[in-house]
Amino acid sequence: MSKRLVDRVYLSGSMTGVKLEDQLRWRVWFADALEDAGVYCYNPPAHFSPDYIDNTATDASGYHDDREVMQYDLLQLTKSDLVVVNFDVGNKQSLGTMAEMAIAYDHRIPIIGICRGINSLHPWQRDMCERILSSKEWALAYLAMHYIGE
Repeated sequence: MSKRLVDRVYLSGSMTGVKLEDQLRWRVWFADALEDAGVYCYNPPAHFSPDYIDNTATDASGYHDDREVMQYDLLQLTKSDLVVVNFDVGNKQSLGTMAEMAIAYDHRIPIIGICRGINSLHPWQRDMCERILSSKEWALAYLAMHYIGE
């Protein structure tokens, strides 16, 4: 019986210019799939959706600015045991996604990529990933086999 290595997964991928429903679709699927194993997935667009922007907020509702969102998301990232990056939704060269990958890589947090066209990625994107798989289903199977176990 193997010991589970992962309790928290950060779900990364392009959000700028991507419809909220498309940002959420794969992340919710992934979080639901890992819930039964007791693995928590942090889903950035579900936590800070554009519907909660209020630059004049003086109470605890919503968020005040993008800096606040960035700092909170990066805290969640650095507290995670593994990062899953979906390159197939939105811009493969997303600056936010690349920053998250670089920070995860610097913190020695394993990164699992999802990409149907691995040759379309920058070499650093490929090299920072432990493994890149062609679908969310294969990424989930790899994660379950190597990081969650029985």
